[in-house]
Amino acid sequence: MDIFEINSKSKLLPVSMANVKKKYLTLGLLNARSLNTGSEELLLSVEINSPDILAINESWIKPGEEALAPAIPNYRFLHRARQGMRGGGVGFYIRQGITSKVHQHPISLLEQLWLEVQLPNATLAVGTAYRPESVGVSDALDAISESIHSMARCNYTCILGDLNIDLSRSDSIKAQELINFCKQHNLEQLIKEPTRITDDSETILDVVMTDSIARCRHVHVIHNRCLSDHAMVLVDFDIKKPKLTKRVRSQRNLNDLDLELFRADLQLIPWESINTLDHVDEMLESFNIYLLTLFDVHAPIKNIVYKSKPKPWITSLIKFMMSLRDKAFLKASKDKTDSSKEYYKTLKNLVTSATEREKKAYFNSTINSMTHAPSILWRNIRNVVVSDNIHSNPIPDHLNDPDKINYHFLDLPPVNATCGSQTVKINNDKTNTYTEFNLALTTESEVLKVINSIKTKASGHDELNIDMIRLTLDATLPIITNIVNKSIETLTFPTCWKRALVRPIPKKSSIDSLKDLRPVSILPVLSKVLEKIVLDQVRKFVDLHNIIPKFQSGFRRGHGTETALLHITDDLTEASDRGLTSIMVLLDYSRAFDCLPAEILLHKLKNYNFSTEACKWFQTYLCGREQMVVTEGNDGQRKFSALKPLTRGVPQGSLLSPMLFTLFTADMPSCFKFCKYHLYADDTQLYYSFKGKNTIQAIEDVNADLARIYNWSTTNSLALNPAKSKMLVLGTKQQIKYVSVCTERIKINNVDIEQVASARNLGINIDAEQKYIEHVNMKIRSAFFKLKTLYKIRPYINEELRHTMTELLVLSHFNYCSSVYSRRINSYTEKAIQRVQNACIRFCYNIPKRDPITPVLNRKGILNMRSRMELQYAGLIHRIIWNKTPAYLFEKLTWYQQGSKHLRSASLNMIKIAPHTSARYRGCFKFAAASIWNDLPPPLRLKGSVGSFKNKYKSALLKKQLAAENVKHSYLKNLSLKPYLQAVVNKKRN
Repeated sequence: MDIFEINSKSKLLPVSMANVKKKYLTLGLLNARSLNTGSEELLLSVEINSPDILAINESWIKPGEEALAPAIPNYRFLHRARQGMRGGGVGFYIRQGITSKVHQHPISLLEQLWLEVQLPNATLAVGTAYRPESVGVSDALDAISESIHSMARCNYTCILGDLNIDLSRSDSIKAQELINFCKQHNLEQLIKEPTRITDDSETILDVVMTDSIARCRHVHVIHNRCLSDHAMVLVDFDIKKPKLTKRVRSQRNLNDLDLELFRADLQLIPWESINTLDHVDEMLESFNIYLLTLFDVHAPIKNIVYKSKPKPWITSLIKFMMSLRDKAFLKASKDKTDSSKEYYKTLKNLVTSATEREKKAYFNSTINSMTHAPSILWRNIRNVVVSDNIHSNPIPDHLNDPDKINYHFLDLPPVNATCGSQTVKINNDKTNTYTEFNLALTTESEVLKVINSIKTKASGHDELNIDMIRLTLDATLPIITNIVNKSIETLTFPTCWKRALVRPIPKKSSIDSLKDLRPVSILPVLSKVLEKIVLDQVRKFVDLHNIIPKFQSGFRRGHGTETALLHITDDLTEASDRGLTSIMVLLDYSRAFDCLPAEILLHKLKNYNFSTEACKWFQTYLCGREQMVVTEGNDGQRKFSALKPLTRGVPQGSLLSPMLFTLFTADMPSCFKFCKYHLYADDTQLYYSFKGKNTIQAIEDVNADLARIYNWSTTNSLALNPAKSKMLVLGTKQQIKYVSVCTERIKINNVDIEQVASARNLGINIDAEQKYIEHVNMKIRSAFFKLKTLYKIRPYINEELRHTMTELLVLSHFNYCSSVYSRRINSYTEKAIQRVQNACIRFCYNIPKRDPITPVLNRKGILNMRSRMELQYAGLIHRIIWNKTPAYLFEKLTWYQQGSKHLRSASLNMIKIAPHTSARYRGCFKFAAASIWNDLPPPLRLKGSVGSFKNKYKSALLKKQLAAENVKHSYLKNLSLKPYLQAVVNKKRN
């Protein structure tokens, strides 16, 4: 397809971009006037013109909402939002294969973003800038000058942007300032034609300035009013660029298996020969060879080239119609006749209506009709809705070295040279008082249950995944069971299963160093079967003998972050009600799971009465492990690092690791002499409550406990990090003052702990007065962001799907730990949460802006947010009471006793409400549990499943909600306004 440019003589010249884009580096500029609209037009324009780097001005993307920008296939998006005001924002779309990094330029009021682009034979400085009217021309040019000088080491420089200076009026003062600036900096401004054409004017507002004019080959000004009222500007430079490589992925296609032939060959394999082998490694090696050989025949690995396609509803016919529309616009701009303008408008409307019809047809066939197949439904939704905060971003070439990445991941804090199993003393009164733990053999039914529970589809270095295993279970289930039992019998963990495949995952959109990568360890899928069998046996043993500390909530049934936070916040609230100030310290360990020494862990297991045989199995499980890093290059090919040994730590991605770490830290509570504490895996919180007059003594006590914790950590070779640990002072404003005026500080190893007004703890932002305003605001902001994303597809999905998506993607943000904050927030914050649900209901059911929401909630059987959180809390209380887990929350409840003066309350199984002095006490667990439980109808207080209880209680809450609406409606109906209106009329007359 031809693209048309306007040359200096205003002729329409067809330009064949097919050859240009292959040979030259192409830089582009678009003042988008909001990326939130016209995404189809942007995708098609980029697909046709293929710029290597496209600068975007006026993106109108808010900070943190980069995911709202259209995702363009084979491009990554970098962005810098305008701060403090709506509008503005600059960014880049960068083609796959172009190596670039963001360059930090001097701070100024000018909106700008700079890239350092590494090309095969040169380094290019590419900047984009947008000047708001509030920024003076001189200030803007000074800022650009400083940025240019900061990137002086680059071979070439190119600035693309909209400086709001009309260069078509070259005699104006602003234009002369820009022209003189270009001369002073040896720059050439390349755009000579109008870049913004309206019915009344033609202006040159967009500029491309470069110091490499000799390498400039073509300048294209491409107008598309449906994309923006600014033209897309493309400049071709005679600079060698990397090729756009194909993304290749190697995989087996199991869907095309001939199952009859496959099962026939499966039965021909001599599986029983594996059982005759003496060593588990030999058994596993033979098993893998047989399995891989079978699948190599029936589902061989193939290299699949992944082609990213534009939106599927942009058909060839619509593309052709768009090209006719754009030609009509250029002709109308040239002729300026009514007939040509009318012809352009007709084509424009025709393209819009055709695109809408195609889009609705696509959604009806692939999304609305797929509610019966959730996996297909959500896969199709992900194809058309970008919901990730970070766009897909490959690792830059200069960092994509698997060996260097592997070395970085293995670079751990140093080991304490004096630590060892001989120096560790375990202070636990439960050791050596019960029978030994021994590993027991398993059965085929247990192995089958574990295999069916595995959800991961990933394959480790052995190239086997769970789908391949399940296809062969008719023949291999007895063999897998025998391999598991052979490992237990011979006290040997298979060597093949101790090799991890590590994939580095970006933490953020711009990868500047190896610190921006997070390791994801993938172990062979069958190793999870053996680990789960052993884990279940270990869990039964430690639960039976109460080895795990009472206040350790990590990875335990009936425990979780919510119960841990309820325990902590209940203690803190009760202390404040009694007039006490509290200090809470959140400890941070550097890579705790990776630093754990196997020798000390085995010593502790032996002290917890793990038998010698069991310890030997765990020794083979922990020792001799290796890992390799695998990355994908820009060509899609995988790169592997050399295998490196793991000398410390429990294996990442293992099912056993959390339990082993919990056992390793089971003796940590012996360090706490003054403070209360709560543990969640490696997250450690300690808190201390005291009278204000005893502040100095309280700080001394906290520091004494922290000194013991630091010594314990050092002895156990864990790296406690004072720099990242936080300290909060909690209570009322008056109670907090006592600590703020004190000169003593909380310290770890003589390093002051930072005191903060709020801190994130187990996913909740806790503030000094426990009002949770900041936490709720973050949830609301995230929810509205998700809802804004969904509005893009609202016209094309049905009501049922809208409701499902808002429940799962928007309102679910408020489910996490709602019991912690729901009864502590003020009425204003509660109304703010309800506004989110109101917006969701309007989104789902097209409710007009002024219409009330409550009638719709009642008609659809939907609880409002207050009742919704009350239901969540009631379900948690029901589970705690009848399961008596966790014990630290169940023991907080005090029941009316039979035979007391409160005989009726006792017979109704009711909870006492403890005396208190302040309204803030009503937010703690003790009060909430008593008030919610006692208000339940007696039949709902009976023992039963949580699901059944919540269904019944939801019905009760809906009836209560409907009754409240009827009362309000009756009140408004009976309320007579005539006396008030008559009074107003009389007042005006007088």
